[in-house]
Amino acid sequence: MAKKYEFAASLYREDDYRGSGTLELPFTWSEYQDALEKARATDIKTPVTIELTYTKRECLRPHTMDINDGTFSDIRDLLELNLLAQRLDDMDDVMRECFEAQVALEQKSLNPGESIPFARLVNLTYQTKDCIYGSGSRTYAELGQFLFENDMLPEDVLDKTIALTGSFDMEIPEEWLTLVGRQHFETHGGVFTKAGYFECPTDIPEVYKRGEMVYFDRSGAPVVLEVGNPYSDEHSGEFVTLDLPATDNKLAYVLKAIDAESIEECVWRCIDCLIPTAMEWIAWEDDFYATSQFADFLYELER
Repeated sequence: MAKKYEFAASLYREDDYRGSGTLELPFTWSEYQDALEKARATDIKTPVTIELTYTKRECLRPHTMDINDGTFSDIRDLLELNLLAQRLDDMDDVMRECFEAQVALEQKSLNPGESIPFARLVNLTYQTKDCIYGSGSRTYAELGQFLFENDMLPEDVLDKTIALTGSFDMEIPEEWLTLVGRQHFETHGGVFTKAGYFECPTDIPEVYKRGEMVYFDRSGAPVVLEVGNPYSDEHSGEFVTLDLPATDNKLAYVLKAIDAESIEECVWRCIDCLIPTAMEWIAWEDDFYATSQFADFLYELER
């Protein structure tokens, strides 16, 4: 499964050196180190400028590209932005829609020209599961219909609605649905987006605090794969992490976890590699043992 790149950035040293490193976010630790080396900025004391060159989501552009014209010098800003990209990459389409709705709700409380801090954006990603999503409900009338069909109307409003028609099966007047939808919208503080109606929690806990969460969940292995079994009904779509080089016992454990008889019947994707440019080759490599030998080579090289 390919990454859904959310951002792109370039790193420059703040001196006469003209080299730069480019990154697509989310990036791995190895990709990050590779970009620093290309910018000749591996020394932690080397001042760098980070320029955000691309933001995929329209809703995030005012809170990323417009900040300092999309440039910043604190490397933690880049790592924090990458954490946000990782969180978005792990979401399904509905959860991403919920996130965008939360951003829209946050914007309502901002003064003109204000932006949502990166840390706040990261914390919003942890609350998408608690959003109410009315798919396709983009008007008050459609919202009223959604509330009625999903048994979300207050008892007194439901009784009045049924009294208008005399039956659950009769068509409800659009004027009444519009009134019901507008009252609910104004009472609960929801938001309409192109995807539909969203109602999201406003009390967002600080799951993430700047500097208190690791930015990379890294094993340190030269090659890291996610292995899956496409022929298993029970485990279809599941992937298990496999660090390479791998012992026979570790490989056997992974095969058992996805109910596979051999590695040949599995599919895999590379999620990290000591040499980032090799990740694309590994993704297309059909011979697992060629990948394993390459990991052996990197392991010995690093030693």
